[in-house]
Amino acid sequence: MIYTRMESALKMVPMTIRLLPVDMKAVSSILPENLNDAGLALTKGSVIEYSPNPGAVFDYLIDTYTNAIIYGAMVQAYESEQSARLTAMQNATDNAEEMMKQLQLLSNRARQAKITTELTEIVNGAEQVNNI
Repeated sequence: MIYTRMESALKMVPMTIRLLPVDMKAVSSILPENLNDAGLALTKGSVIEYSPNPGAVFDYLIDTYTNAIIYGAMVQAYESEQSARLTAMQNATDNAEEMMKQLQLLSNRARQAKITTELTEIVNGAEQVNNI
């Protein structure tokens, strides 16, 4: 199974795991670091009795394991997607705000140039009236 795992808000890592048959290295990579034996402590030579039978227990465990791994991968992929969307929207918002600032500055300059031109015309008109 291939999915995307989010390490941080800016870093997504593609993950590849073998779902079945169970890869113990892959399972140990998703377990907490301080958990060496997956919580199972058996003494040498112990006998485990399963109820109702080993086949039913094994079927339940494989089904549960498969569902948990697939659900976990879907959650990680969804989290990565939402984080990427959030980052993209934040960048778009920042770019739009910067563009608005630049457009406001251009608008202010154009308005100032228009006012300056009108004042110059008024002053020149007043001088022409005084010269007559």
